[in-house]
Amino acid sequence: ITDAAHFDTDDNNTPWDESTASFIELNGNTRTVQGSGVTVNANIATVTSSGTYVISGVLDDGQIRVYTASLDKETVHLVFNGITLNCSTSAPVYIISAEKTVITLAEGTENYLTDAETYVFDDTTTDKPGAAIYSKDDLTINGNGALVIQANYNNGIQSKDELIITGG
Repeated sequence: ITDAAHFDTDDNNTPWDESTASFIELNGNTRTVQGSGVTVNANIATVTSSGTYVISGVLDDGQIRVYTASLDKETVHLVFNGITLNCSTSAPVYIISAEKTVITLAEGTENYLTDAETYVFDDTTTDKPGAAIYSKDDLTINGNGALVIQANYNNGIQSKDELIITGG
């Protein structure tokens, strides 16, 4: 059996530096951002550049998107630090464009994602995203926390590129 996937240092890298990370605090229907690299529009928080983003709290209805510039060839590191994220119209986590995204499940945390039963698509000619965590690019999930996904529409986790799971 040939394994086409390759592992790099990001795949097992779970620590983060609080002094350089940005923080996204979810609170009901609002998001508070400390740091740079995140824009908020309505119920969508979009990570726009590589770096580390620590996400915590509860969001009743919304989405975390990753959409970095095509020239940004560095890794986006999302740290799920005890989140409950529900999205009534789509995928709660939608990675549109990034060289690579690593989701770390912080040690000792429980993280919950619930997607919609019926999606409202940005582009009505496609049926994307199609999972509670949907990535168009490389995706790694690591860490020692728990991830519970209620996939109502289709898949729980889907990547159109490499998908590597080294923890959780």
